Amino acid sequence: MIKGIVMDFDGLIFDTEWHHFEVYRDLFQARGATFQLEEYGVAVGTQGAIDPPAMLAERTGEPVDPGEFAKHHEREVHRRLHQQTEPRSGVRQLIREIKELGLRLGVASSSDRAWVERWFKHLELWEHFEVVCTRDDVDQVKPDPALYLLAAQRLQLRPEEILVFEDSYNGSEAARKAGAHCVVVTNRVTEHLSFGPVHKKVRTFRDIHLQTLLEELRY
Repeated sequence: MIKGIVMDFDGLIFDTEWHHFEVYRDLFQARGATFQLEEYGVAVGTQGAIDPPAMLAERTGEPVDPGEFAKHHEREVHRRLHQQTEPRSGVRQLIREIKELGLRLGVASSSDRAWVERWFKHLELWEHFEVVCTRDDVDQVKPDPALYLLAAQRLQLRPEEILVFEDSYNGSEAARKAGAHCVVVTNRVTEHLSFGPVHKKVRTFRDIHLQTLLEELRY
C-alpha cells in the first residue's frame, strides 16, 4: 500500500537540467569544442560523474580555470532560471492530487539544500513538502539509495510504501536499490537514456493518472 510520494527536484519538478546542458554547450562552443547531450545525460541525478572544465581543456588543448568556468556557468544558469516561474507542466496538479488523497509528500535531491530551497521558494512550492532530503544529509548521493532511505525514515514509512517520481537513470537506480516503487518522467536531457526496471516510464506528467497508478500498486 502506497502511503507517500517522494519526488526528485532538478529536471523533474523544475526544468533545470536543460539549462545546465545549454550553458555547458555554449561554453564549449565559445572555445571551438563540442559538448554532447548524451555526455550530460549520464551526469543527471548525481554529483561528480563528469568534469566539464577538464573535458574542455582536453578538447581544446588549452588551460581552463575551473573556478572561472564554474562561476560563469552558475551565473548564466541562475539568470535563465529566474525567468521561469512555473514548474514542469502537470506538477502543480499532481501535488494537489497527492494532498487530496492524504498521501505524505517529500523530496530527495542530489543537489544541496540551499539550491533546492531557493528554487522551491521561487516556484512557491516549498510549503507543500513535509520532508526535504538533499546531499547535505547523506554521505552518498544517487545512485546510492541513501537519500530515498532517509526520506522514507523521515516520513515514518517503509521504502515499499513509497512511490518515487524520477527523471534520471541515477535517480531511478537509487529508488530501486532503496526498495521503493518508481515512475520515471523523462525530460529533454534524459529521454534518450536507457533505464533499468521501473514501474512506468512516461515523457510528461500529463501522461500520469495518480489514482490508476496507486491502484496498480495495490493502493
